[in-house]
Amino acid sequence: MSSTKDFDEAPYRPELELEAASTAADTTPSTRAMVTSIPRDAKDRVDTATRDLTGARCLITDVDCPDMVDYAHVLARAKEKEVMMDRLEYAWGLKYRTQSIDTRQNIFRLSAKFHRLFDAKKWLLLPDISIVDQYYNARKSRKIPDIQEKVFSYTLVAHPDMKYVPIHRHEASDYRKFIYPFEEFPPIVSHVHPRFVICDAADKLRGFADVLAFGRGRLGVLPTMLHKVGQIYKAWRTAIPEPEFYEERVELGDQSERTNQSREVKAGVSYTKFFITAIPPTPPPSRSRDQPSRSVGKIPQDTPGKRVLDDGSIPVEAKLRVDKVAPKRCVLENTDESNPLDYAHILPRRSIDGIV
Repeated sequence: MSSTKDFDEAPYRPELELEAASTAADTTPSTRAMVTSIPRDAKDRVDTATRDLTGARCLITDVDCPDMVDYAHVLARAKEKEVMMDRLEYAWGLKYRTQSIDTRQNIFRLSAKFHRLFDAKKWLLLPDISIVDQYYNARKSRKIPDIQEKVFSYTLVAHPDMKYVPIHRHEASDYRKFIYPFEEFPPIVSHVHPRFVICDAADKLRGFADVLAFGRGRLGVLPTMLHKVGQIYKAWRTAIPEPEFYEERVELGDQSERTNQSREVKAGVSYTKFFITAIPPTPPPSRSRDQPSRSVGKIPQDTPGKRVLDDGSIPVEAKLRVDKVAPKRCVLENTDESNPLDYAHILPRRSIDGIV
């Protein structure tokens, strides 16, 4: 089994989340915690892990532009509900309350555009077949796959909504254009761990229609792999922790390695209904009022590099007036709403009081 240092390098430290939540500026809401909610030491660990891989470049475009590249969670921070995280820890053979959502293996870099498309469930990453099969074959057993690699290869899988979203990827001194379904797009090499990638991918495959859309039909290797990903996640999400699991608590600051103890995974899934349904949760032990949860406070959920945009900063009537005189297309790229579009002030709103 792999060690804690190799697998999930840092214990959970809630005080860092409190600090991030209290100092971050107001930004445009989205579905995923981004730059402002990721502690500085977590970013440093990502920088170290990617130094010889992608550096500070976007994982998709391979463009190095610090002002336009975000640190992004693979498994959304918004998904970090207590019961779900308990079950993931249990299914992964970890100790109770030791899985930090800010582990370097759950954070990668994306340009603002592809970050928003990722959050909007327009594309996902698919691990190699061998990795998926290891987790798939072990989903009902007591054996947890011993995956010790530090670098993994992924395939970009896009939703049909990406049909009008080309990717211009930097290659040497030029750019290469890729279009949907991106079959010629090169393998994506990253440090992020398949466990988190599987969780994110399965969350985007909640219904059979989603599998058909991402899989481009019901036949072939791709839909089969997506089906397996859904079943793996179903098994993890429906794993019921044993009572002693909650007794194996790790105090804050404990640097001991996480256990790799195997657990029984209890799941029954079908091909057309592997997406998540409501299941009665197993309540964890009561928590004292001074014991923080994994996420505390209201986390700003977008990239601070952008101006405050769509949600609330521009009145609806102002947007309607813009729509009457201009088509809903990006001024620079001439792309429609298939791509992320914002209403943006030319003169920043924050400049009004000081200039006008």
